[in-house]
Amino acid sequence: MIPKYRDKWRFIENSLELISRDNIIEVINAAYFSTGYPEPEILFYNNPLIAIQEVTCIKDFKIYLGRDIHIKFYKRVFEHLEYGLKQQLDANLFIRLRNQTLYTEYPYYSTNDKPQICYFSHSIINCLREQIIADLEKTNAELEYSDVLYFTSNFTRPAEWAAWACMFDFCISVLKCHYDKRKWQVIQQLIQNSGFLFMYENVCIAINRPSKLSYDEENLLHGDEEPALQFADGYDIYANHGKSPFVS
Repeated sequence: MIPKYRDKWRFIENSLELISRDNIIEVINAAYFSTGYPEPEILFYNNPLIAIQEVTCIKDFKIYLGRDIHIKFYKRVFEHLEYGLKQQLDANLFIRLRNQTLYTEYPYYSTNDKPQICYFSHSIINCLREQIIADLEKTNAELEYSDVLYFTSNFTRPAEWAAWACMFDFCISVLKCHYDKRKWQVIQQLIQNSGFLFMYENVCIAINRPSKLSYDEENLLHGDEEPALQFADGYDIYANHGKSPFVS
């Protein structure tokens, strides 16, 4: 039964459908509530580079945005749900389910004799970060590196949680594990309805999904002499088998 759940969540992970502003406002507000924060101001942009360029023009932008809360959200919501499910399963079963979620063939983990291809992509956010840093060095050289890191270290793509969501879904739907309904709903809705996020205490910056995603045979972000990822406004991201060409 796991293959059915893998296919379901990989399809969601790779969706190129533009986000609905009404949906994402509701989802972000629920995510902040679940983390113990009031509803934030929400800013919308078509790509992360223009978002950083425009927000850093705001006077005292770090005070305006507030503290980075994406790790706190992850711990209070995502890891809380994971811990609750893990406590109900034998440790070996939990590991076996995790491996069968990630890999499609026995022994469900990668070895030197039999390397395995991960079923879910996991290289997008790193490639984006590296190119954004390189692009900002060219277009906004006046920005301090610490200012750039204030954004790139906070950059989140909820769709990359799809591998874990697949396992959570199986544990909840098939194994009938007990779970926190509100937190599970928030995780599902973020994966299904958002593109990229910068989560701060006062402001959440929502970036639309890309209009193009290209992978190699190992499900790594890759484009042969063309962008591997492209946003609807034309901002391009290049990658070579999961690695950014801007990494020295």
